[in-house]
Amino acid sequence: MKKLAVAAAALVAMGAASLANAAGTILFDPDGAGGVGARAVDVFDWSPGNTLAIGALSTPPVAGVSTFQVVSQGQLGLLLGPGGASLPVGQITFQATLFEAATGIGSGNSNFSLGAGPTQFTIFYNPTIVANDVTGLGYDAGTAILRGTINSLTGTFANSSITNNTLCFTSGGINCGLLDQQNADNQNGTRSQVGNGSTTITIDVAFADPTFFLSNITSLLIDMQDTTNNAAPFAQANPSDQVFGITPVYSVSGGSRVNGAACTGVGQTENGTNVIGRCDIHLQTDASSSFNPTAIPEPGSLAIVGLGLSLLGLSRRQKKAA
Repeated sequence: MKKLAVAAAALVAMGAASLANAAGTILFDPDGAGGVGARAVDVFDWSPGNTLAIGALSTPPVAGVSTFQVVSQGQLGLLLGPGGASLPVGQITFQATLFEAATGIGSGNSNFSLGAGPTQFTIFYNPTIVANDVTGLGYDAGTAILRGTINSLTGTFANSSITNNTLCFTSGGINCGLLDQQNADNQNGTRSQVGNGSTTITIDVAFADPTFFLSNITSLLIDMQDTTNNAAPFAQANPSDQVFGITPVYSVSGGSRVNGAACTGVGQTENGTNVIGRCDIHLQTDASSSFNPTAIPEPGSLAIVGLGLSLLGLSRRQKKAA
């Protein structure tokens, strides 16, 4: 990692007092190079990305609760602060994995909490942009500049396809729009139910690279809180071939692959290989990260609120869903 330059250190010294009183603002260097690049930031605005709920439609509930693994990834779009919006320098991405406990899966409305299992949240920096939302590759490129674990989660999910009885398996799925509505269809005719939802997580940051995060965000018990709005089918990003290295498996009926529909016992991957007993939910995510104004006791202990990942629902009007 590059050494923090004297100019950046001076900037921290001059700005510490004002940042301590500026609710929700930290000092962040978008390329870790020091010098005059550091800026006051209060929102990380992530571009729409991908979340995959693995086996969410095929996991049998225990006492009404289904537990499954969720993976997510995205790329930073803008840095927002008191001076306005600015672009990242190079590529800043996140990847996350966790387990969710859900009630109401397969119904019109579901609720989520954090399930038992390992969690991970990582932010990466790479000097050049290599992430590709079609292939889903490149989101772990470069150097990890933040690592943490997820310690709480709340979320909701509204499936209007079920609520309004427009189930996608009718006539082989013709009542559903395409999963990929972002320009060309890259998912070979895969269709999707539609809806909306949101998820909020809190993250305990174990490591934050001090050449990027010039404010100390690791000294607090809960360092980050992330809230994300969601939509499907995909209209602002491409549904990736892989999310966190995992290929989505969709429900199958009449030769049609359908995202978010009831699992028939047979899933199908993009290469045509049948997978028995697993059906995922593939979701577009759209998140922003803000900083916690109540958790700033001093210049060296500034807390983050926000970097988002999301679980999305599926809504009736597909063109509005994203």
